[in-house]
Amino acid sequence: MSYSKNEAKDRYILCSAIHFDDDKKYYNQPTRITSGFVVVGRRHMDILNITDILGVNKDIFNENNMVYGFITNDNIFVNRKMGLQIAKYSGQVSKDLNVRELLSEHLY
Repeated sequence: MSYSKNEAKDRYILCSAIHFDDDKKYYNQPTRITSGFVVVGRRHMDILNITDILGVNKDIFNENNMVYGFITNDNIFVNRKMGLQIAKYSGQVSKDLNVRELLSEHLY
């Protein structure tokens, strides 16, 4: 999925997020998340620290069911590639930023 400039014009990146998909249904999750849960934080490393403190079992999560991304101001979880598009369109990062995916470090 990608966004046109018009679709992304009022959208911006709010914070870092990681989607942990354990195929279970949880309530009050971001838009478009149908299974698993999303944890948010200032940076992705902060989220990993939070989940360690909370005792999230990292043995069951890997690159197949854990997605690094971002939450937008309208409560949509997006992956790093879509996050980059949104951040460029919203002016949060330079349109000249020459990377394939957005990192939380690009925003601060």
